[in-house]
Amino acid sequence: MTFTTLKDLQIEKEHVNENFPKEIVIQSNAIAEVATYLLSRKWTNILIVGDDNTIDAAGHKVNKSLINAEFNSHITMVEHDHLGDVIADEASIIQVMIDGKRTKAEVMLAVGGGTIHDIVRFTSHMIGIPFISVPTAPQLMVLALWEHRSFSEELRKRIKQRDQMPYLLI
Repeated sequence: MTFTTLKDLQIEKEHVNENFPKEIVIQSNAIAEVATYLLSRKWTNILIVGDDNTIDAAGHKVNKSLINAEFNSHITMVEHDHLGDVIADEASIIQVMIDGKRTKAEVMLAVGGGTIHDIVRFTSHMIGIPFISVPTAPQLMVLALWEHRSFSEELRKRIKQRDQMPYLLI
């Protein structure tokens, strides 16, 4: 497995902070490398977070590879609102936080787009565990590094930057 470091990508230090992902995997079928990375970190209880679309697109594949590697993995599907949208609100945060605690997750995998990443970035930080970014489209790799853009203005003021960057970007 090849992990790409920031130096390999020629990203200058002034463009990142200490929480910037230490490793980035850019290759075809990179999802297959998640289990290897988790093994290297000795994490065994994994919470995969997405919505019904992103879990169908990538979450089940990640989960299957983790189960095959004998991890304790669980899937949390963030519920849609009455309009069919996934919203980064208190209900979604509490749903993921409770599932993280209930499953004794040691790491969360954010599978999906910006809203899923915002929810996981915040909740994983609040319960004190790392997260790994598994964006479901190439352009989402950049969104995975932004700070909770999906939260409402009111919620952003209340949480005041209590979040973290992913340990690994797949």
